[in-house]
Amino acid sequence: MMKKLTLLAIAGLLAFSAQAQTTKGTLVLTGKLGYSQSKSKHDRDRNTPRSEFEQYNYTVSPSIGFLIKDNLEIGVRAHRYKLHHGDANYFENVKSNWENGENNKGVSVYARQYKYLTEKLALHGTLSSGISNQVITYASNTDGPYPYTSREERDAILVNGSLSPGITFFVSKKLGIQAGLGALTFNHSVTDSFREYTLYNTPPYELQRREDTIKRNVLQFDFSSMHLNFGLSYFIGQ
Repeated sequence: MMKKLTLLAIAGLLAFSAQAQTTKGTLVLTGKLGYSQSKSKHDRDRNTPRSEFEQYNYTVSPSIGFLIKDNLEIGVRAHRYKLHHGDANYFENVKSNWENGENNKGVSVYARQYKYLTEKLALHGTLSSGISNQVITYASNTDGPYPYTSREERDAILVNGSLSPGITFFVSKKLGIQAGLGALTFNHSVTDSFREYTLYNTPPYELQRREDTIKRNVLQFDFSSMHLNFGLSYFIGQ
């Protein structure tokens, strides 16, 4: 069974003024919320080999901004992302499990400049910088006459900067629908990782462990449709 649900959250439901959207002194509340899930299960009596699959992920990203001058917004954003993926395979009475997961949370500051094309439609460019913590885990095990177990974890601190274009359509003087497409990003990361595993060909199957630290700098230019995202913004004027 496959299902996918995307939700957009609105932060702030009360307004007390009819001031224009992006004038100086306006408070901007933006919310993004996404969720997806997929699952499959094979008939164990009819399929050989048999397998099961399940995956879900969600994203929560609220932000608050303030117009320090007409059409120029500065603000702060927080985010939380979680992913879980699991597979189980059965073949000749041997079961193999594989799982991986990701937890990512962080905070960033941003500046956004609006440029109106019409009264309701504006282009915007966003410059942002932030820090986040990303933890990725992998685990697998196989039973049977040659058992095998492996577990790996990567714990990274990421410092990033990005420049991204977007567009905002103002449904009303208070509500805007935003769309962003990709970004030019730079990421600096320091990752501490370890791996634990057994060697089935060397009884008594003692647990082995390896550790390392990796520093990485990545410059990425990606404006593909895979990175299209949407959000709702609520503008509260003075």
